[in-house]
Amino acid sequence: MLVRLFALLTALFSTFGFVGSASANPPSKAQVAQMLSGYESVPTTAQWRAMGPEVLAVLAELYNDTEQPGYVRMRSVDAAGSFRVPAARTFLLAVARARGQGDLYVRAAVKALARGFGVNAIDDLGDFLDSRHVVVRETVARELGRLQDDRVRPLLERRRAVEDNEAVRGALDAVLARFADGLATFLVGHSMGGLISYFVSSARSVD
Repeated sequence: MLVRLFALLTALFSTFGFVGSASANPPSKAQVAQMLSGYESVPTTAQWRAMGPEVLAVLAELYNDTEQPGYVRMRSVDAAGSFRVPAARTFLLAVARARGQGDLYVRAAVKALARGFGVNAIDDLGDFLDSRHVVVRETVARELGRLQDDRVRPLLERRRAVEDNEAVRGALDAVLARFADGLATFLVGHSMGGLISYFVSSARSVD
């Protein structure tokens, strides 16, 4: 599975010019592995982007390398969320959807999708509300909630109707409550605005 995934991603990166480009000079696999091995910190989103999307191929290679420590492979998945390019989305979805994938890798991939693509990842993230992994369902609920987009609420309500895990139900309820609070604030604000407009127009008519 990992070999096929890496072959697919290499072909994709080549198509987008991320591999073998004369102008591209990404850090080596060993250099990136060292960056991901930091005890206290790893490169920030800004630092990854400064390296250019060419480094995505290196991140994919590290993820594919089962000889690497698990935390390096997982951090390579997280780092891919720094790039808002089709190849990053393809990589992250391939990781998350891999048959038999561990829950922590799926979680890392969906969090990276949310961070990298925001509201453009709503449909992709929504699919993982039905994940067999509890930690993934809970994570997706919270990540969708952070997006504060009207398209999110129906997805969460649909999952809430069938969810049987207490932790996930709690996450769904918390996010849906924020949507309800936001709607109430909106209605109150517009009601006050209507009253103010009414009194202003009434005062003008008296003048």
